[in-house]
Order: sequence, then C-alpha cells, then structure tokens
Amino acid sequence: DKPLPLSVDAIRLNYDDHHDPSSRKEVFGSLGWIARDSSKPGRQQLSEDGMGECWVLQSHPEAAERILQMEELQNASLTKIREKIRDVMVEDFIQ
Repeated sequence: DKPLPLSVDAIRLNYDDHHDPSSRKEVFGSLGWIARDSSKPGRQQLSEDGMGECWVLQSHPEAAERILQMEELQNASLTKIREKIRDVMVEDFIQ
C-alpha cells in the first residue's frame, strides 16, 4: 500500500559456489531477480499518495521447477498455476 523503503531499483540474487543450492529457499525463497519497474524511464511514477509502485519478480530456475512440480498443480489450469506462482513469489518478496 506504500512505497518500499529500498535504496535500489533492482537486485539480482546471486549464489556463489560456496552456497548449497538447496539453501536458497531459506535465504531468498523463490526469488532470483527483482526490479522496481516503476523506476524505469517512461513508466508510471508514484503518485503523491504513494500508489503506483510496480515490482517485477523473477524466480530462480530451481524454484520454478519446484513450484511446477507441486502435486496440487498437476493437471491444473494455467490460471491456477499462475495464481500459485504469484502467491509464492509475492510471499517471498514481502518476507
């Protein structure tokens, strides 16, 4: 409901060779890259009431595979799959 107090407009969540890939969920959840889309030139800027901020969330490949393999999504509609992906990624973003 209000702008996030972050001093960056994009973050790529790197994992160096010393990290166990299975620990990604504990550290960054499903997120591999995030960007404040509303900060790009020509994009909608924040209004005075703080509305209009837009973030783009991208998962890392292992998270995408893990989500798509969930039993509840087997034979699910594309709409249900999209909703689940949205819910997982937004939850990881706001935590």
